[in-house]
Amino acid sequence: MKTFPTNRRSLLSASCIVLLAVGLANAQTPAGNAQNGKKLFNDKTCSMCHGMSGEGAGSGPQIVPTSLSFMDFLAQLRTPIDKMPAFPDASVSNAEAGDIYAYLKSLSGGSGAASAAAPQVAAAVPPEGNAQNGAKIFVAYGCFECHGRMAQGAAATGPRLGPHPISIAGMMKELRHPNEMPPYSEKTVTDAEIADIHAFLASLPDPPKPDSIPLLSK
Repeated sequence: MKTFPTNRRSLLSASCIVLLAVGLANAQTPAGNAQNGKKLFNDKTCSMCHGMSGEGAGSGPQIVPTSLSFMDFLAQLRTPIDKMPAFPDASVSNAEAGDIYAYLKSLSGGSGAASAAAPQVAAAVPPEGNAQNGAKIFVAYGCFECHGRMAQGAAATGPRLGPHPISIAGMMKELRHPNEMPPYSEKTVTDAEIADIHAFLASLPDPPKPDSIPLLSK
C-alpha cells in the first residue's frame, strides 16, 4: 500500500475538508420548486399543523415569514427541537424539503412582499403594567404550564421568561406571531394584559447564587 509523508497526508486531509465545506455551503441554498413545494406542504401534512399558508394553527406555530437557512430548516425536519414529529429522508427527501423551503420563502416574499407579510406589532404598547395582576394572568392563562410558576422554564416545554424579560414589544410580537408556541390574539390576551405579565416577570427576584447555598458551597 502506498503511503504519503505526514505533511502530504495533512495537505490531502485539509483539501478534503475544504471540498466538503464547499459542498455543504452549496447545499444550503437549493433552487427548489415552490409550486411543487406547495403541493408537498399539503401532501406531507405540514398544513394540518401550520396552516396552508404557514400562518399557524391550533397545533402548530406560524412559520411564515421564515428567516431560517435551508440547513436549519432541514435540521428541524430531521431532528425537531419542539413537539413536532421527525421527518426522516424516507418520508421527506432533501429535494422535497428544498421544494417546501422554496414554497415557504415564496410566501415570505422577496421584493417588498416580505414587509407586507411580516407580522406587525401594535405601535401603542402600554409602557408599564401591574405586576400583581400579571401574576394572576400568568396562572389564569396557563403560561405557567409550559414556563413554570416562576417563569424559570423547562427544557421539554418552554424557555425561561424571567427575571429580566425581553421588552414588552418583543413579548407582544412573540405572543401574537410566535415561532414555536401557539399564537395569542388580542381577543385572548390584550396589550394591557401583556404589559401586566411583563411587569410580573420583571418583578421576579434573581435566583440565589450557588455559593450562597450552604449545601452547594461545601
